[in-house]
Parts: sequence; C-alpha cells; structure tokens
Amino acid sequence: MGADQIRRWESGALAHAVSDPFGQGPLPWLRGSENYFDDTGQVVPWYADEILARGGSGGPRTADDVRRQIKGFASDGAVAPGESIDFHITVDPPQQFSVDVYRIGHYGGDGAAKITTSPRLSGIVQPAPLTADRTVSCHHWWQSWRLHVPSYWSIGAYVAVLTTVDGHRSHIPFTVRDDHPADLLLVLPDVTWQAYNLYPEDGHTGASLYHAWDEEGRLLGEQDAAVTVSFDRPYAGAGLPLHVGHAYDFIRWAERYGYDLAYAETRDLHAGRVDPSRYRGLVFPGHDEYWSVPMRRTVEQARDHGTSLVFLSANTMYWQVEL
Repeated sequence: MGADQIRRWESGALAHAVSDPFGQGPLPWLRGSENYFDDTGQVVPWYADEILARGGSGGPRTADDVRRQIKGFASDGAVAPGESIDFHITVDPPQQFSVDVYRIGHYGGDGAAKITTSPRLSGIVQPAPLTADRTVSCHHWWQSWRLHVPSYWSIGAYVAVLTTVDGHRSHIPFTVRDDHPADLLLVLPDVTWQAYNLYPEDGHTGASLYHAWDEEGRLLGEQDAAVTVSFDRPYAGAGLPLHVGHAYDFIRWAERYGYDLAYAETRDLHAGRVDPSRYRGLVFPGHDEYWSVPMRRTVEQARDHGTSLVFLSANTMYWQVEL
C-alpha cells in the first residue's frame, strides 16, 4: 500500500500531548483486569498465560522503537473472511518468533479471545525505515507471514501479538469485515490512528502529523511535523494506535449487551467497499478526526437514506485529508 498516504490540507491543529490516557505504556483497556509482576512492576497483559503471571519474573517485555526487537505492520488494515493478510515484521537480533491472533470482544469480561497461533517463524532484521522529508515508510520490508482468514471466522477487531523466543512482544491491529446485514456498522478510525502514529519513536526518524524530532533529538511541534504519513509502517511503542481504546471499549460493551455489529474502517468508506446505507446506524467510536471528501460524501448519502449517525466523542471530522 505504498501509494496510500495522508496529506493534511491545513496546519495548526489543536496541540496533541505526547502522553495520552489511551496511548502506550500500561494498556488497561485491553483486558478485564490488571495483573503485575511483584518484583518488576511490569504489567502482565491480557494475553499472558496465568502461570507466567504467577512466576514473578521472565515475563513479556514490550519491544521499543530504538532497538526494534520485534515490530511489524499488516499489508492492509481490513480483510474479509476467505482472504489473506500479510505481515511484515522485523526482529533484532534475528531469532524465531510466533504470532498469536486475538479477537477483541467481551468474552465474559476477558476482553479478548485467542483465535489462532502461527507456526514458529524465522525472524530477520528488515532494512531501516525509508524517509522522504518527514514521511516514514517501511513498504520495502519483506513479507514475514501470510495469514489466511477462514470463512468461518467472526468479523471484528483483531490484534496480532508478536512474541520473540527471548520474550519481547509487539502488536499489529487489523479488522475482519464483510458485507453481511447488521443493525450497526462500526467504523474504525484507521486514518486518524495513522495521523497520530509517531513510528519510529526513536528520537531521530519518526514523525506524525503532530511531531517530529530535530537532529539533536528534541521533539518538535506541528510546524515541523510531517505533512504526509504512510500506512506501511508499524505503530509506535507497543504497536497499537493512540486512542484505540475508544473502539475496543465500545466493542466489548456492545457485545456484552447483544448489539448486532458489522465492521469497517474509514479507508473502506473512502474506497467505496461498503454501502453504509444498508445499516440502521453508523457508529464512530471515538476521535475520528481525519476525513477525506469521499468518506464524508458516503456518510452523508447514508444519512439522507435514513441511516442514523452515532459519534461517541468530540473532535470528529476536524481535518480534511487526501488518500
């Protein structure tokens, strides 16, 4: 998807704090309960085995953007049952790794369920990210694993959890969608997620539409930030987007109370891959800030056909972009 980029038409958006309650670090919205290693204070995520949580040491460690112990991205943000999705992953030092695929949902309060696990894979060090002005891309990374999504998989929001044999972990979010009838279409704001993505957060290379670094490693503001960003790169930090908790929390709540959901991403609206007028309502779970003209036109046409629009946060449709 090297051609997919975002260009903001204007500058001067509201300032974005470097830290965010739905950002990286401890991710309480990923699971139903918190656990910690007593001796290190490190969070045991929802996907860690219970026996490991009781062990007190040797738990999973989040990969970082400086050493890039394991980082990756998907070839596309959304895939339909019966199709395949490719993962491009770098591992440093080279070693074997595995991929556990989870589906986000209520699941009795657990917050997610493991759906499948890859075979043991051989990791390599991928080339350094390419930069053009402030734009960062990893489109030249080789494919590491191809996941065939069976036709019987449930649609929804998924997270691929990457784990090296020495215990470093990272994440890749993706969506499984189809055009089945449903009461509500949940639209995940992948365009906005990428606008805030500062990968690699290494004090040198990374840039988003809000920040970049200068030659001395100082974090710069919007006037020096990127004007284009690429989808062909990992997400910074733990590998999950800023603000993704808005969507995941809504999914868990909706599934708990039996709402009938279909899934799509904002790029699906842009490309015309879904007909939102087929649903009783469109749900935008939070912080859906960056919209293209086709995205807005599609949503307005659905509204004019009687489809309800549900926006669950402020800062919606704040900037116009090109894809």
